Amino acid sequence: MMELRRRKRSNDHEDRKSRKDLESERSDSGSDPASPARPNEKHRTMIHPEMDDTVLSQSILETLVITPASVKVRAVGWVRRLQRDGAGAVAELVDLIPQAVRGLKAHAAPFVEARHIIQDEPDEARSQMETQLIQEDEEATVEELVPNVMGKDRPSKIFTKALEQFFIQVTTMCPVELFSQSDAFETILGWIQALSLSSLREMRFTATRAGYGLMTGIIQVHARLTQTAITLEKQLAIDTKRGRSSEKSVPGLREKLSVVSQGVTELVQLMELAFTGVFVLRYRDVVPEIREFSLISLGSWICSSPKTFLDDSYLKYLGWMLSDR
Repeated sequence: MMELRRRKRSNDHEDRKSRKDLESERSDSGSDPASPARPNEKHRTMIHPEMDDTVLSQSILETLVITPASVKVRAVGWVRRLQRDGAGAVAELVDLIPQAVRGLKAHAAPFVEARHIIQDEPDEARSQMETQLIQEDEEATVEELVPNVMGKDRPSKIFTKALEQFFIQVTTMCPVELFSQSDAFETILGWIQALSLSSLREMRFTATRAGYGLMTGIIQVHARLTQTAITLEKQLAIDTKRGRSSEKSVPGLREKLSVVSQGVTELVQLMELAFTGVFVLRYRDVVPEIREFSLISLGSWICSSPKTFLDDSYLKYLGWMLSDR
């Protein structure tokens, strides 16, 4: 797959303009010659490129623990890898769940690799993870358990929130074509479902938050693409009525509309997969934190996408959770 293109810097000779040229441009635009030219606000970057390189050289877990504010940069890096190495990227994302349960350790071997994704045996892999995590937990020191995915201290809460945000960001930043031309997210959700069935409460909690993060991101992308499809349909109808004057634009609009429509269809299927595969299995979990987060998540989905979730097929779960004793 093609890599995302980085913004190219202008050549030095284009940046160096004579004072006369600058004054001429200012006089033409009607601005004050004495006022300095301001950079375009839209092209400002909040993170320095050197920091981007530092973040991308870290593991995902290191970014979430050490620099949680850089979640967006790390998500962009993961999307780039997905376009180059699908199985490797999926393995890295799935591996983040047991790694988060394990905690940040030096030279820790991954639980999930590309070969596991290709073999596609998540239940067997989960069993091996549980055995290894139980063994490591017995040997761990107190310092190694911070931050903890279910911890109540501030670092743990920041880490858990960053984990959820990462799964949201990797979804919202993916090009629309990936949803219809790749099975990456179906595979990820399949593994998350398997990990959410773990006998370890920390694993279930982490997998559930990751699955709900993907669901939130899918809902956001679905809303955006649905609005884009409406806009394209209106533009296509206008250009079609114009006849010959818009013969060149109509095919392009139809192609864009086809891609967007395929993306919307695929996102609806992913929403259903995430809801039935993760939420329906976890909303009545014995762990209070999982039940609480399930209730909060469903409420946020209803508010963000009422046309979809203000329906009896979803609202019944809200009623069952509110009346749960």
